[in-house]
Amino acid sequence: MTRTIKSMEKKYLLPSLDMVEDVFAKWDSPEEGKTVRRLVEEIRSKKYYIPELELIMTDETDVVIGYAMFSGFHY
Repeated sequence: MTRTIKSMEKKYLLPSLDMVEDVFAKWDSPEEGKTVRRLVEEIRSKKYYIPELELIMTDETDVVIGYAMFSGFHY
């Protein structure tokens, strides 16, 4: 299996949200999935968002199979 890690691109914004929600829903609950999805959407909309540090992994068919987000957000 070929895997590629790259910075976020527009075409992956929705598929990555769907994947994150699905993973957290299966891990904990559907409510947790929705909460994490909203958190990612909120970070993307704020000044702390650094697009180059929102990373995805795709397989050989260009499907999102991994996700990580780093931001400039601090407490």
